[in-house]
Parts: sequence; structure tokens; C-alpha cells
Amino acid sequence: MTKITKLSATGFKSFAKKTDLNFGDGFNCIIGANGSGKSNVMDALCFVLGKISAKSMRAEKSAHLLYNGGKNKSTALTAEVSIHFDNSNKRFPLDEKEIKITRIVKKTGQSIYKINNKKRTRQQVVDLLASAKIDPNGHNVILQGDITYFTNMKPLERRLVVEEISGISIFEDKKNKAILELGKVEEKLKEANILLTEREAHLRELKKERDQAKKYLDLKNKIKDNKATYINLQIKEKEIKKNELLKSAKEQESKLNVLTDKISNIKKGIEENKEDIQQINLVLDEKGEKEQLNLRKGITNIKTDLIQIKSRIETLQKEIIKIQERKKQLEENISKNNKKIENLFKRKGSLDTEKIKLERQSERSNKKIDFTSKINELARLKSESSETFTNPSINSISSVEGVHGTVSELGEVNEKYALALEICAGARMKSVITKDDFCAEKCIKILKENRLGIVTFLPLNKIRARASNLAINSLKKLNGVHGLAIDLIKYNKKYHNAFSNIFGSTLIVKDIPTARKLGIGRTRMVTLEGDLLETSGAIVGGYRRGLKIGFKQKNTDEMILNLEKEIEDLKEKSSGLREEKIKVIELEHELSGLDKEIDMFSTENERIKNILKNQDKEKQEFETELNSLKYSIKNESGNLKNTEKKEKDFYEKLKNLTKKRNKLTEEINKKENILEVESEKTKKIEHKINEISIYKAKEIAELEALKKEFEEYKDGKIRKSVNKFDLKREISQFERLVSNMGNINMKALEIYEELVQEHQKLVEKSEKIRTEKIDVLDMIGEIEEKKTGIFMETFNSLNNKFKEIFSSLSTKGHASLILENKEFPLEGGVDIAVKITGKKHLDLRSLSGGEKSLVTLALIFAIQEHDPASFYILDEVDAALDKHNAEKLAKLFKQYSSKAQYIIISHNDSIIAEGDRLFGISMQDGISKITSLKL
Repeated sequence: MTKITKLSATGFKSFAKKTDLNFGDGFNCIIGANGSGKSNVMDALCFVLGKISAKSMRAEKSAHLLYNGGKNKSTALTAEVSIHFDNSNKRFPLDEKEIKITRIVKKTGQSIYKINNKKRTRQQVVDLLASAKIDPNGHNVILQGDITYFTNMKPLERRLVVEEISGISIFEDKKNKAILELGKVEEKLKEANILLTEREAHLRELKKERDQAKKYLDLKNKIKDNKATYINLQIKEKEIKKNELLKSAKEQESKLNVLTDKISNIKKGIEENKEDIQQINLVLDEKGEKEQLNLRKGITNIKTDLIQIKSRIETLQKEIIKIQERKKQLEENISKNNKKIENLFKRKGSLDTEKIKLERQSERSNKKIDFTSKINELARLKSESSETFTNPSINSISSVEGVHGTVSELGEVNEKYALALEICAGARMKSVITKDDFCAEKCIKILKENRLGIVTFLPLNKIRARASNLAINSLKKLNGVHGLAIDLIKYNKKYHNAFSNIFGSTLIVKDIPTARKLGIGRTRMVTLEGDLLETSGAIVGGYRRGLKIGFKQKNTDEMILNLEKEIEDLKEKSSGLREEKIKVIELEHELSGLDKEIDMFSTENERIKNILKNQDKEKQEFETELNSLKYSIKNESGNLKNTEKKEKDFYEKLKNLTKKRNKLTEEINKKENILEVESEKTKKIEHKINEISIYKAKEIAELEALKKEFEEYKDGKIRKSVNKFDLKREISQFERLVSNMGNINMKALEIYEELVQEHQKLVEKSEKIRTEKIDVLDMIGEIEEKKTGIFMETFNSLNNKFKEIFSSLSTKGHASLILENKEFPLEGGVDIAVKITGKKHLDLRSLSGGEKSLVTLALIFAIQEHDPASFYILDEVDAALDKHNAEKLAKLFKQYSSKAQYIIISHNDSIIAEGDRLFGISMQDGISKITSLKL
């Protein structure tokens, strides 16, 4: 399979910098917002594959394909695009394993072509692509908006597609050679017939000469005078008859000329009417259909926009209500927190009084041993060891089956790195790791039902580890670098994806100077003092007050045991320590807890106030957008009304053109009836003229013969006052005598026989040429029969696959291919019949955009089954499909991508979900950027 392995573009349209797309074998899907440059990828592919016209790549001229620089940057000097093909199967007639085809266009519009970085002509590139059966105008390349390509075809064009797929062009070549040979044979036959006609005329004339010669010989001495007189009388009669025939012929020719002029004028009028009808048909077939589709498409787009705007308005209104409800809830939370803080301060005041009292009592104590600091340290370690987040949201779901715990609970760190790792994780330390997404869904449901707030879940069956950065490996070995954050945490390996997702490729370094040496911005770094350095270049640092270490530390349990033992030893040594001192320590511990609670509620109130500010800002933005959308509805409604009026006016215009065409057709019928009558008159006159010509020819021939004959008797004496009867009787008598004598002109007879033989040879030659013509016609018939058989085999195969695939895409009906001329399929076109459930067969022009898309896609897949292409490039072919049909189409793309490479541009979630490799395109400052993801 000849697949596209990579596309590289520099300075081409929105790809200002060098951009690479590495395509996979199967299903490649290109996604992105409108205007981000998705279709520029399609334009880049077509640009290299051989599209000559810049307009086919959505540009007025070739120079417009260059990156225009946007608002602040300079225009590119050249646009360069390269396509890399896999040649491991040697589809291209070159030894290289990879074929790189490059096209460069300059500002002047001049193009430069290269094959594997060597300059070549465009024809050499086209020939190389053709050798691998790659056609930029083939059915495997569908540009944006061309999905109805097969449905908009003329039936004859559709038949030519089937012919191309069936590969019967070899028979067409044989047929053309046979037709050429037939022309030569017909030319020979024509020459033979001309020569034969000349010989026959000559033979007829020679026969007369022979007869005249015989009469001359028979009557030379005996009937010269009588014959001369008799012939003279005949000549006079013939002259009179000839003149009469000439006069009659002239009269008939005059009538014929009048009729011919009349017929010519009628035919001219018919042709003019037919031209008018042809122009009307052209408008109805081309402009009419195109404008109708554009108007209908415009109405559909406006209605779609209105639906989307109304949907967005409903969403905004609901969001505003939610914000108001959330604001009310947050204000109630602040009020509750203030009451709690007030109670805590009261409690704190009471404890302070009691503490002062106890401290005064302790000062009077004689006990000198002080182990208060040890007890405080022990209390702190126990508190940190046993502490879990007191978040009621997490506590409420901790007992759910499949909940493993928070990230802070499941990780253990060395105290040295605790602060840095907590800064690295941030709020994500509170994320809860679950067995799978079903467990997470169950927990979210509990939180919603009990209104317990929001928790971030990391389901182990879905969460993905961050991609490793090879460049970091070299940084890990440098001075001042303690290692990757994830390598400094101890955790169960089954939680690897969750911890990798949070701590990713962050480095733990000694301090900020160390980070500067490594290069700020190369990767994310955190210092041991808790300073954060982002890849964006941002640095977050300073004095951190009251930061709570959330991870368990490695030596905590050991420290607790040692402290407890040490305290017990001190207790044994100071068994007499006053009870008041212990009470003071407990009070201090309780006071410390109260301070923490007060700080916690105060911090919570500050956080809620910030949320309220953001809520007010968000509400204002929603209300602004809502007002804008209401204004847009008003404008779009006006546009819809205007477009529907244009559509109505357009239908009226088509109706008037149809009426005019019908009127012209009636005029043609009337003129053709008159023409038929006048033509019949002409035939009669021509027949009469032909009869006169025959009689005239006969009379002239006889007259010429008489004159010729008279030459033999010109010396004879013309008798007067003698009638023809007497002369004829005398001549008859003389002829009987001559007959008895048997005198003949032998030379005339000899020449006549030679001509008869030549005539016979010419007849035989003509018959032989006719036989050759029949043989050539039989050969053409045999070729046509074979060509038709192969065509029908291909047609039936395509039709069966087309029916099957269309039925799998649409459950509402079925479609099939139909021959216009079933008896002689190669003399007609191929039509498409579509039937929706409960309806009759529909005209293709009446189908919706989605239905036309399904027809075309079904035919493309059917062609792939019969004559598969190496790759398929499709730009938003699913745009007109509903969700159900898009899901079915996605499954077919997935199925067929195992047989061929697919590169598809789409907005549809169903299509995107089935992709093997995704390419996300975004637009930043007028420049398209690519992000790829292999699924």
C-alpha cells in the first residue's frame, strides 16, 4: 500500500513556520475550530499532488498561497510543501524506500517541483504519481463541499467512471484502430466504385459506337443518301424535343429554387428556436440547479444558525440562574463561617483565661524538669501522621467500594522533599484515586445528592501517564538537581499513571540559581524552599506561611516511638510534675487547633468572596452574550425572510422560462409540419426534374448518336419531299440485305470485349473490398461485445456493494445503480435510484445534503471494495449527517482503514472517537499550530 507518511509545510497559507504532520497507516483525523487551518492541510496535499488551479485550493492566484504575515509579521517569500510516501513495496519505479515530492511556489506565481530534493518538471512529477496509480482528481480525494460529487454528475459522466474502474480502455484502443482501418477500407471502396462507374459509362458509349460502326459499314455504299436524309429528319425532331425538355426542366428548376429558399428559411427559423431552447435548458440545468441549491443551502444554514443561537440563549439563561443560586449558597456559607469564627473566638478567650491561670500555678511549682516541648512535638507528629483531609466531601465517599484514597494519603515522601513536592502537586494532592470511572461516577452522584462540593477523581482505567521528556534525562545528572518529582515519592506501582499525571516531568532542584543554570522554561522545576518555575517562564515564590505538609514522611513512625519513649523516661524521672503543667500544654495544643480552625474558616471566606467576584463577572459576560445573541436572532430572522423571498422569485423565474420553452417547442412543431409538406413538394419536383433529366439525357444521347452517325453520311445527298415512313421502309429493306451479308466492324467489337473484361475485374475487386469492410465491422462488434461484458461485470459488482453499504449507513431506505440503456449499456448513462422508506424513488436533486452525502460515501466505499486506492483524503464529508448516520459512517471508516490509509478532516465527535491518530489544529496570531495524539 502506498501510504503518506508525512506532510511538511513552510510558508504555505496559515503554516508560517515549518510544520510536520506524521500520518499513521489507518484512520488519521484532523480536528480544530473553524478558521484554524484544517482545510489548509487538504490544500497542501492537493498543492503537491498536482492541482494546477489556485482556485481549487481556495486562492484567487498562486501567490495567495503564501503566508501573508498577518498584522505584524512579514509575508513569506516562498511557500513550500512536501509529501513523503512509503515506497517499501516499490509502487514507485525508484530504488529509494521513501519518496519525497516537493512543490515550491514563489511570489511571482512560478512553481518549482522536486523529487527527493532534485529539481524535476511538473510532468515528471505527474508521471511518477501516475506510476503509483495516484490521481489528484480521483474519487479518493474529496474537497470541502464536493461530497455531492457523484450525485451531481451527469449519467454519462457516471458511466465513464465505471468504465475507468473496469479497465476497458484497452478495448477502446482496439476499437479505434479498427475504426481507422474501416475508414481506409471505405476509402478504397469509394475509389473502386468511382472507377467502376467511369468504366460502365465508357462501356455504354462504346456500345453505341459499335452499333453506329456496324450501321456505317452496312449502309456505307447503299443507303448513304437515305440514311443521311432519315437521320437528318430524326435530328430535327430530336432538337425540337430536346428544346422542349430543356424548357420544362428550367421551369421545374425555377419552382424548385423557390421551394428550396422557403425550406431554408423554415429550417433557419427552427434552428434559431432550438438554440433559444438550448439556452433555456442550459439556464435550467446548470444555473437553475446551482442557484436553487445555493438558496436552499443558505436557508438551511440560517435556520441552523437560529436553532444554535436559541439553544445557546437557553443555555445562558440556565447558567445565569445557576450562578444566582450558587451565589445565594455561597453567601449563606460565608454567614455560617462567620458564626463559627465568632464562636471559636469566644472559646479561645475562655481557654486563654484558663491557660494564664494554670501557668501562674505552674510557676510556683518546684518541679524543674520541663518536657513540654517533647509533648508538643509528639502531638504534632501524631497529628500529621493520623491527619486526613477533613474535607466532608472526601469523608462522605471514603467508604465507597473502589475508592483508594487521596494522592496525599497514598504517597510517602522524605521530609527533605515534602515542601517541594507539595508545591509541585498543589491542589491536586486532594484528588481521589478510584478503581475506575464507574466508581468515580458513583461518588459524584453521592456528592451531588448531598450537596457536598466538588472533588477531582483519577480513575485508574482512564487516567493516562504524562509522556516522558527525553531532554530531562540529561538535566537529572547535573549539580543541584535532586531528581524527578515522581522518583522522590514512594507509592504502590498500581497508582503510577495517577502520580505520573500529577507530578509529570517536574524536576526538584536545590534553589533558583540552580534553575537558572539549567535554563528557566526548559521544563517545570520546584526548589527545596518551595519556589515554582513554570515552562512559560513564570516564577512563583516568596515566604510561605502556615503551609501544611500533606504527605506522610518516611521516618514519622520512628520519630513518634522515640519521642514517646523519651517522654516516658522523663515522666519516670519527674513523676512529681504538677498536673497543672500538663493541663497548660493541653490548653496550648487546643488553642493552636482553634487558631488553625479560625484561619481555615477565614481562608474559606476569602476563597468564597473571590468565587463570588468571578461569579458576578461570569454573569455579566453571560448577560452581554445573551443580549448579543438576541440581536443576532433579529438579524438572522430578517436574512431568512429575504432569502426565502429570493427563492420564491427564483422559482417564478424558472416557471416563466419553462413556459417560454414550451411555446418555442410548439413553434418548432408547426414549422416542422410546414417543412414536411414543402419537402414533399420538393421531392415531387425533384422527381419530375429527374424524369426530365433522364428523358433529356436519352434524347441528347440519341441526338449525339444521330449526329455522330450523320458524320458518316455527311457526303450523302439529303432528299426532299420524302417522308420517314418511306425512308424507313427502304432502309429496312437495305438492312435485311446487309444482314444477309453479315458485314461487321471487328475492331469495335474487340475493343468492346476488352472493356467488358476490365469491367468484370473491377466488379470482383469491389466485392473483395466489401468483404473486408464486413470483416472489420464484425471485429468492431466483437470488441464491443467483450467491452460490454467486462463493463457489466464491474457494474454489477459495484451495484451490489453500493446497495449493501448504503443500507448499512441508512436504515430509512435503500439505493442502487441503474443503467439508462439496459440493452446497450455503453450507449447510455448510469443513474442512481434512491428510495426512502414509505416513499417512491426520489430525484437526486431533491435529496437533502445528508442523503446526498450518504449516497456519495456509499459509492466511494463500493469503489474501494472493487478498485481500492492506497489512501483516501476527505474534507468534512460528514458535515451534513445527523448523529446516528455519523456514528455508522465512523464505524465504516474504522473498518476500511484496515485496508487503506484515511486522512479525514472532521468536526464530528463520532468520527473523531474512532480515529487512530488525531491532529488538533489551532490558530494563534494568524498561524496554525499542530498537536498530535496517537490513540
